[in-house]
Order: sequence, then C-alpha cells, then structure tokens
Amino acid sequence: MNHQEREELGSTMTNLITAERLRADGACTDAANWVEQHYPHGVRPTVAALLSAARAGLDITWLARYLSAPARHAFEEARVTAWHAFEEARATAGRAYDEATATALAKAFEQGEA
Repeated sequence: MNHQEREELGSTMTNLITAERLRADGACTDAANWVEQHYPHGVRPTVAALLSAARAGLDITWLARYLSAPARHAFEEARVTAWHAFEEARATAGRAYDEATATALAKAFEQGEA
C-alpha cells in the first residue's frame, strides 16, 4: 500500500468504501469497478477521493445513503444550495451565449454573409 492509499484509508476503518461494500449495497458496476481499480484496499470519503470519483463521471451523491439521518439532512441542505448556485450560473452563462450568438448572427446578416 503506498502513502496516498494509507493516507486515504486513514487510521481507522470508519466510513471505508470498498468495491465489495458497493457491490453488496447495490451500487452501479462502474462505481464498484472504479473503486476497485483506484483504491483496491478501499478509500475513506475524503474531498479528494470524492472529487476524483465525480470527475470520473460517478454519482457520488449515491453515497449519502451511508450517512446518519442528521448528517444526510445537512448534506441535502448543502447540496440544494449548491444546485441553486449551479442553476443560476448556468442561466447567466446561457444568457451570455444567447447574446453573443445573436450579436454574431446579426453582424453576419449585416455584412451580407447570409
């Protein structure tokens, strides 16, 4: 086991996520295979590990089922807040795209490129 694996495994086995645990609990095959490939000894759900999984296209929110009820409630509140911020940013980006596209299209028509 290398240093990174030991660090992510931590000094206790609390909250250890393994491929076997995911399979037993009905996680998707991709998630279990990803954990098995990247963390063969299991991994604690650290920010770094969760971001890595999310960037690999895995649905990390599935892991919320392992949280206690109070922790899950706090997580859901934070997730909803983050989702609203995401939607707001996406709407702003969409408006900027529409404006840039409309401007470029109008300019092309003015220049007779249609």
